[in-house]
Amino acid sequence: MPVTLPPSVHVEQGVGDAELLVVETPSGTARIHTYGAHLVSWVPTGGADVLWASPRSAYTPGAAIRGGVPLCFPWFGPHPSGTGPAHGFARTSVWRLVEATDLPDDDAHPGGGVAVTLALTEQDVDPALTSVWPHRSRRECGASSGGSCHCRSP
Repeated sequence: MPVTLPPSVHVEQGVGDAELLVVETPSGTARIHTYGAHLVSWVPTGGADVLWASPRSAYTPGAAIRGGVPLCFPWFGPHPSGTGPAHGFARTSVWRLVEATDLPDDDAHPGGGVAVTLALTEQDVDPALTSVWPHRSRRECGASSGGSCHCRSP
């Protein structure tokens, strides 16, 4: 079921068939790839990008994005058996957009903002990669952008 996006969020071409979510608020702009659920940029209005991204990132399917805020799951570093990708399969899988909502201007979110939630289940992962992690799982993560930018993983 398609997610209705608030006016402050638009979609651009991301890695392969994955989407790049661009969140623009009066306080700043965030760029989140659904490929790897990867926050690659947050620029406060009138400022410079506060996240580093490698100019050597290939931005191609199968290769992890270098820089920004990566998600490492279900392991960090090399797989214990040496058969899985470094830092797990979450960062080279396409996550599904679950929700994008405006945040109110209140004490918890001064100036308001936008919250984005992405999800990854074993059905979303290449079967060759789930063989090195034979456990049922569902991961959700998100980012909120406004006067500051926050990443969360419940």
